[in-house]
Amino acid sequence: MKTVLESSTDERVSVGTWCRTAVVLYLGTCAVRLILNLRHAMPPGMDAGYYPLQTRSLLEHGTLTGSTPPLIFWLDAVLTRVILALSDQSLNEAAILATRIIDGVAHPAVAIPVMLLGYRWSGGRRSGLVAAAACAIIALLSPPVMRMASDFQKNSLGLVWFAFALWAVGAALQSRRAAWWWAVVGFVALAALSHIGAFGATCVAVLSSVTGFWLLHRRKKATSDRPTRLWLWIGLATLGSGAAMLLLAPAWAAHLMAMPRRIVGMLDFRPHPGTLLLALSAGAVMSVPARRIYSGRQQLPAADAAVAIGCLGSLSVLLLPILNATWSMRFQLMTPLPAAVLLLYSVTQLVPEKRHANVSRWLVRAAAVVGICGPFFMQGPVLSAAAMDELETFGNQLPGSENTLVVAPHGVEFWVGLMTSAQVTSGEVPSHRGEFEHLLIVQPRLGPVGHGPAGRQPQSHGRPGGPPRHGSPRGAEHDRPAGPGDQMIVPADASLFYHSENFDVYEVL
Repeated sequence: MKTVLESSTDERVSVGTWCRTAVVLYLGTCAVRLILNLRHAMPPGMDAGYYPLQTRSLLEHGTLTGSTPPLIFWLDAVLTRVILALSDQSLNEAAILATRIIDGVAHPAVAIPVMLLGYRWSGGRRSGLVAAAACAIIALLSPPVMRMASDFQKNSLGLVWFAFALWAVGAALQSRRAAWWWAVVGFVALAALSHIGAFGATCVAVLSSVTGFWLLHRRKKATSDRPTRLWLWIGLATLGSGAAMLLLAPAWAAHLMAMPRRIVGMLDFRPHPGTLLLALSAGAVMSVPARRIYSGRQQLPAADAAVAIGCLGSLSVLLLPILNATWSMRFQLMTPLPAAVLLLYSVTQLVPEKRHANVSRWLVRAAAVVGICGPFFMQGPVLSAAAMDELETFGNQLPGSENTLVVAPHGVEFWVGLMTSAQVTSGEVPSHRGEFEHLLIVQPRLGPVGHGPAGRQPQSHGRPGGPPRHGSPRGAEHDRPAGPGDQMIVPADASLFYHSENFDVYEVL
């Protein structure tokens, strides 16, 4: 009698129920992100101004400044054009609104591949639906993910393709059809066009999945020519996506080719104790599903287990304790996605069937706590609407914006560039202004984020994403960790050029 009751409470549910749940998760997460993003007069986040700045550059000049992944800006530009056609907003206003909307509706699409994986792994059971919904909430609303909202928009978009790649590689390993491998390569290429960190994590996950599959696979039914044909299709898909990227975004493609050299620069063999402790703790937790997958390798479906191995591989890289502290922080923000997928696999495949319903209920409670706490980790805006109006007034007084280089604290410089059309940079004041006739320094009177009064020698503690120093045009390499020289010091002989409630602007003569 007990067995019958348990099976009835964990019966299969319709595909329509799974689809409706995925839609509710997507729309609900969109609502949360849009409410948090639009509740302030200005977009929240240190780097929020970078996205409308690059969008305007793409619309006005047809190019992006510097080497940056273009996909998020292509989407922003399309929506900006739509807003301009349907309203009387200015280009700056339309670009700001477009970037807020795209960031609000793009990342929640992670719910779709998570629910697809849950359906495949659970066979459509009710407990699987509950577990998949809970894991989707963890991947969508956990504190690290909400920390990226509005600020790391490229990264958020890249995680969407990371999630779809995990789903597609499992299907490709199971079916062995060339079309699925085209899909895998396509999602990896989209990740490459979105964010370099998400691209790296996606590559590690896919390669770990393929390696794990061939280590676990014990069947010898394939014909001798099929693997050769399969790898031929994978190679052709890779070459095709690479050629398309070279045509569509040559500057960014060249940037990706330098990844091996850049990876060496990310390493720091003096790990921080906190980072080392986190890596060891996570390793101990990940060893549990890893041991169970190994011990059950004869019974577990190899393709499904391979996806879990891909998550283990990507988590191991994202939590490496020998990464530079700044890069380590950025990589750790991506861990909720592979962790949620690994947790979903563990609940649906490694937990005994009679415990599925009970474990799923506990997982829902944990997801509820994560979903409630996560939104509180979203950042506030760097500048107020009044400060933006002052920047526009200041921009109208510039003698020639195209011949002016403005130095400002990190985060502020993007808004300065957007409102003044001047070339901007952050960090130290360049010793040589190069081709620029005027060199100005914008000093927020209340500090770059409004925390106390700023002195005569403000500092800008940048992080990856700031434009280059030494007077280069705005918006170049957007993935460089800040160095110890990221300080802005106003020279003693600089003269006051502009003064307002929020800013002092000095001209270096």
